[in-house]
Amino acid sequence: MKPDLFLLFSVVGLLAACSPETKNSSHPAAVKPEAAVLALDSISESVKAPAPTESTELAASLALQPGAATKTIYQLLQGKWRSAGDDQYVLELKGHRYLDYYGGKLSDSTEFILDKACPSAPEAGHPGDNERYLVQPKEDMCWEIVGVDEESLELIYTSRGNTLSFKRIR
Repeated sequence: MKPDLFLLFSVVGLLAACSPETKNSSHPAAVKPEAAVLALDSISESVKAPAPTESTELAASLALQPGAATKTIYQLLQGKWRSAGDDQYVLELKGHRYLDYYGGKLSDSTEFILDKACPSAPEAGHPGDNERYLVQPKEDMCWEIVGVDEESLELIYTSRGNTLSFKRIR
């Protein structure tokens, strides 16, 4: 066979094999274009980004101010906060210290961490800078961080269920 005819028959054979009318279902080219689109759709439905964790959802919901999205919850908590319900009560979060002031005098100072849950919960024991529970491990006290931004802080004291609201003073 001449090389030109061989090439022609090879091309025609390849085109015939790739034709959607090909009846050979074991050949990959036998898949109709519509089926390929459906297959791609089902693949893209099953391959999704991982669901955000509670921590990332909380971090996104707590970052209310422009520019705050780049700060962690830990960073947003740092500073002095005056109670909205009692002007005499000031809370200061400095590093990992939880400082209580009443009437301008320091009344308590203890260590705190941020964790995925209160110490008694099975999810506890996973500290991090974007977790939603403020915990004083030595005192066995725990607050859920409901909201925090550059100006305000809202906590729920989990033992009693009461909400504590604060405004930043510096």
